[in-house]
Amino acid sequence: MDNPNIREDIQILQLKLEELRKNGVTDSFELEMEIINTMTDFYDKYPSLVKRLCREENQDNTFLFKMIDMLEKVNVGEKSLASVELNLSEELAGKYLYPVLQKENEAKAAQEKEKTD
Repeated sequence: MDNPNIREDIQILQLKLEELRKNGVTDSFELEMEIINTMTDFYDKYPSLVKRLCREENQDNTFLFKMIDMLEKVNVGEKSLASVELNLSEELAGKYLYPVLQKENEAKAAQEKEKTD
């Protein structure tokens, strides 16, 4: 990663967003504008990350930090990018995609059973 302090920068950003929200700034666009004005360099490097963090309050960033950990391991040669991508994508699919597909398949099977009964 090109920013060795990204974890700390994200924590600073989260604290700043928390403070802004406590002061009544809740609109994601207004929050983003405040960050653009106060953390310009970080916003220039990671605009999508800032937008994501501005959109939702109290979000779980466990997976975000896991991704950062894995990218750091790629950078020091402990892991290959391909293996990291595969593992992270499987984890995301297991959490979000497979449960939805399972429910859809169960619903489809129930409909088919009703047709045959």
